[in-house]
Amino acid sequence: MGLILKTLEDVHVKNILLLQKNILNNINNPEIFNPDDAEMVQRCINGFSCGFFDGDLLIAYLLIFFPKTIDECYSLYTKIKVNPMETAHFETVVVSKEYRNRSLQYKLFIEGLKCLNSTEIKHLFSIASPENIYSIKNLHKSGFEEICCLRIFNNKRRIIFYRKLY
Repeated sequence: MGLILKTLEDVHVKNILLLQKNILNNINNPEIFNPDDAEMVQRCINGFSCGFFDGDLLIAYLLIFFPKTIDECYSLYTKIKVNPMETAHFETVVVSKEYRNRSLQYKLFIEGLKCLNSTEIKHLFSIASPENIYSIKNLHKSGFEEICCLRIFNNKRRIIFYRKLY
């Protein structure tokens, strides 16, 4: 049976949190990954998020966050002026270790871009650790440009990426 791409729903929150925990327990450098709490996962699912399943097992996902205020927007750390209601973040993307090297992260980015094309979203941000070469490569491949590198989220180094949608 092949992998199935599905829109994530409330029933998947527990699976997302378990996959995050699994990633954290098996990652060589914990600075690379900043897990989301249950509240953030829920907020993302209430907008749009998608994941790959192998049968009933969630093996990869993309959480897309829609900021409500400028204080929630990554643009705060840049010189890019945006309306938060026209902004989204590729918040978190996770691929289970056993399913890597299948371009699943890139495929999730492309699916997220397709979804956002039918919305009023004009500005898309994402972040990645400078150590996370796979995310950086896939963000570039998906049309993002690096804006700046700074310390956020418990003083972790992060590159902020930006892509104008239209």
